[in-house]
Amino acid sequence: MRNLGRGIIRLVTWALGWLSRILLVAIMFLTGISVVFRYALNSPIAGDYEITQYLMVGLVLFGMAFTEVEDGHIVVKLFVDRLSSRLRIAIGRFDLLLVALFLGLLIWQTFLDGIIYFHRGITTDILSIPLFICKFFLPVGFTVWFLQVLLKLLRSSNRQN
Repeated sequence: MRNLGRGIIRLVTWALGWLSRILLVAIMFLTGISVVFRYALNSPIAGDYEITQYLMVGLVLFGMAFTEVEDGHIVVKLFVDRLSSRLRIAIGRFDLLLVALFLGLLIWQTFLDGIIYFHRGITTDILSIPLFICKFFLPVGFTVWFLQVLLKLLRSSNRQN
């Protein structure tokens, strides 16, 4: 059961990582086409900026858990590298615990924001796209990232025990 849970989290992380890449390509194409339409054809695409903003939220948040798996987040090791390995492990666990706590708060707050936007029916200005959809990208991305941090914590504690 434990391996099944890890496998599911890994699969969701992988899928969101690929979705993030697809969103990046979509943003690139939309921006390129928008420039051509605006300057070459003198006919701008209505709402292209809104769509790009929407896609950017998904791009960043869906890629965060994958970045966690790959240890791709920015790390400053100037002082930590000079510490003993035991102290480095303890600091690493403490960091992961702080990240998990912070992500838990972000999940909760962004989920509440999504509910508020849903009930208020707030939409974008030009295309009238409901903003709650974009707001719910946030807790999804944060939740998968949170689960990856928890898996890292479990792995680090199993290694030492």
